[in-house]
Order: sequence, then structure tokens, then C-alpha cells
Amino acid sequence: MSRSHLVARNVIVTLVTQLFMWGLTFGVTLYLPRYLKDTGLGTMTLVGSYAMIFSVFVSLGTSTALIKEIARDRTRTGELVSTALLMRLGLGLVAIAAGWLGTRLLGYSASLQFFAVIALVVMIVSQLGDVLSSALAGLEEFPRQNASLLVERALTSCLLIGLVIFHRPLWMFIGGSLLGSAVSICVSIYMLRERIAGAPRIRWSTVQSLARAGVPFLMVGIFGATYGYSDALLLSKFSGVAAIGWYSLAKRLGGTTMVIPVALTSTMLPTLTRMFHEDRAAFGRASQRLLNMMTICVTPFAAVLILAPGKILTLLHYPASYRNSIPVLMFMGSAVILWYLSQAVGTILIASEKQAVFSKITGIAALVSIPLCTTCILITQRLMTNGAIGAMISDALLELFMVIAYIRVLPGGIFEWRGVALLGRTTVAALPFAFSLYAMGGPHDLFWPLMGLLLYPFLCGLLRCFCRDDLQMLRQVTRKFSRA
Repeated sequence: MSRSHLVARNVIVTLVTQLFMWGLTFGVTLYLPRYLKDTGLGTMTLVGSYAMIFSVFVSLGTSTALIKEIARDRTRTGELVSTALLMRLGLGLVAIAAGWLGTRLLGYSASLQFFAVIALVVMIVSQLGDVLSSALAGLEEFPRQNASLLVERALTSCLLIGLVIFHRPLWMFIGGSLLGSAVSICVSIYMLRERIAGAPRIRWSTVQSLARAGVPFLMVGIFGATYGYSDALLLSKFSGVAAIGWYSLAKRLGGTTMVIPVALTSTMLPTLTRMFHEDRAAFGRASQRLLNMMTICVTPFAAVLILAPGKILTLLHYPASYRNSIPVLMFMGSAVILWYLSQAVGTILIASEKQAVFSKITGIAALVSIPLCTTCILITQRLMTNGAIGAMISDALLELFMVIAYIRVLPGGIFEWRGVALLGRTTVAALPFAFSLYAMGGPHDLFWPLMGLLLYPFLCGLLRCFCRDDLQMLRQVTRKFSRA
């Protein structure tokens, strides 16, 4: 298969898979907050965030390192996979003990301690599956990787919805992804059986080299966990569990839109890595295309979150207590634009071997994150009795800082100011979609929103958001590599 066909296949398969996964995730987002209410959702988010902080030290930043190392030398797949699995299993057992001790030191109740241990076990199993998923990504076997991820998401989503239907207790929801993760691991092992069957014995030198390769990404992970998961812990101290639920609902709704950047960046990372070493001009054009596509895709989501958050809650039939999430959702609309751009720019930096700079910028953001988040929570809690607003404002400010800093260190010629004009044109194109929600006669009247959504790509075409020159450059890139 030619390289152009390989890239196209990977992008299309990943996008289709992410669409199915989005549907499953949205189904969970639709039913779970209704059943758990704001306090139950807040508790689940709190222990999940607590476990994710420990996940950084279990992975040691080796996920991205595995993708890059396997992409460079596929013959080492078995050796690297077996080494990474053993490392994460050992570190995972340490994480459970350390995490349980941490809950006691934080003064959590016995029930919260129990929930936290369950979340830690779920995290470890997920980290083992991530090793196999990273190996498939490094081999550019995205159809197989996506099949494994889809199995996990389908089982987990169906199980969680089933738990809602049968009114199961909270601890079962926290451990609900265990079955899906275990089955996904079995599927991935089967897909990699030929690569890992003849793997050599694990050597200490391989452990050391893998750990060293993961150091830049470990620092990014530590810093990312600091500002990504500390919000829930701070909210629990200054605003209460219900505020975590309001904040979590906004993050979940915003997170459902992330299937697009995840699909694009996961498929483009190995491709951009290869282009950077083989053809810098092709790398620059592909990077520009990635940034433009992110802008086009994110704008309608952001416009709806900013302009019609209350209509979204009505459409999804959420309880009245979630009305406190409306201002949080409005700030989420701004943050989601920055999420998309940071995903794209971060991928470009990693592919261009700028991990150290990437780590430094994220580290500065992490150092600022806790005092900034604390200040914002205290201010909005005092003025609006809603610390979740402050937590979301701090997220948006940190993302803005990182996006600007990332752009400043991009390789020359990739970022162009016409991208700002593109954002303006896509915003105009997205306005009918956002305002169409106000034309609904009721929560079941989806005619106008669907019309507004279908109108968006048409208006993008009229406003020249799709640049012919960019499409021609992309064709030249794929044609060049198909001849290589």
C-alpha cells in the first residue's frame, strides 16, 4: 500500500471509529448525569481525577515514546511492548498502595477511600491497554487499534447505561470500565501476537532506554496532571462536591467534541514524524492543513456552547440543579477552541522533536495552575456561589497561555495569521447553527438544529474557509510520497 493511501486509510478509519465512539460516549453523557445527579457525578469525577494523577507515574511518559520508537524500528515491537507492560504493572501496584495512603492523609471518608481504590485499579488496567494501543499506533495499524478501542468503548458504554437502567450503586459506575478494558487488552494482544510472540527476554538496558525516552513526556504528563486534574480536588475543598458535578458536566459535554482532534492528531503523529525527517517542506504544508482543519471543525461546537448553553441542557433533559452549569458551559466554549489548537500544535512540536520545549511550556503552566485555579475558584465562589465557573476560567487562561507559547516555538512558516481570519469566517458560518436551537418548538424538535448544522459546511464554502491552495498542497504531498 502506498504511503498516501496509508495516510488516507488511517484518517478515514480513525474518523469513522471516533464517530461511533462519540455516539457511545454521548449516550453515557446523556443518561449518567441524570441518574447520578450533581453530587454523584461530582464524587465520581473526584476519585477519577485522583486516580489519573497517579497514572502519570505509572506510564512514565512512555506512551508517546513507544509510538515513536516503534515507528522508527518495527522489529523492536515485541521487546518494547513486553518491557512497558512489566514496568506499568509493577508501578501500578505501588500506585494502589500510595493512593490508598494518600486518601487517609487527605482525611477522606471510608466510602471515598473505597471509591478511590476502585478508580486506581481501573486506571492500572487502562494503562496496560494503552501500551498495546500505542504499539498498534506506532505500527500505523490504525484500523486494528480503532477496533480494539471501539470494543472497549462499546462494552463500557453499554454497561454504564445498563447500570443506570437497573439503578446500581455508585461504586459499580466507578469500576464500570474494567470489563471493557480487559476485553480490549485481549483483542489487542491477539492483533499483536505475531509481533510479540518471539520477543526477547526483558533486559535492564531496554527498561532504562524506554524510561529515558519517556522523560520529556513524563514531565509533560506530570505538569498536565497538575492543571488537568487538580481542579476537582480544589473544588472539593472550596466549593463542595456539587460544584464538581457542574464543572464535570461542562467538561463532559465539551469533551464529547474532542473525537475530531483525537482522531486527526493520533493518525497524523507518526505521519508528521516521518515527514519531518524525510521532507521538511511537506511537513510544513501538512502541519498547516492540520491547523486549518482543527479551526473549521471546532467553531460550530464553540458557538453552540457560548450562545445556547441553556438550550443544550433543556434538549438533554438534565435536572434543574445543572442550571448552575450554564455559565461554566459558556466559558467552556472558549476553552474548547484552545483545546483543539493545543492538540494540533502539540502534535506538531512532538513530531518536530521539540519535546523539551513542549515540556518546559507545560511546566510553567502547571506551576501557575494551582494558585490561579484557587484564586479563580475563591473569587467566583464568593461573588456567584459557584466555584465551578472559576475552575473553567482558569482552564481557559492556561490553555490560552500554552497555545501562544507553543505557536512561538513552532518551526518557521507553519503558523500564519490568516488562521485568525479563518476563525472569524467559520464563526460567521456557525451562527445559524447556534441560533437554530432557539427556533426549536420543544426538546424533541430537532429540525432547525439539523438544518443549521447542514448549513455550516455550505456557508464555509461560500466564505472560502476551504482553501483550494491548501487542498492542492495536500495532494502534492500525498502524490510525492506515493511515488517515493
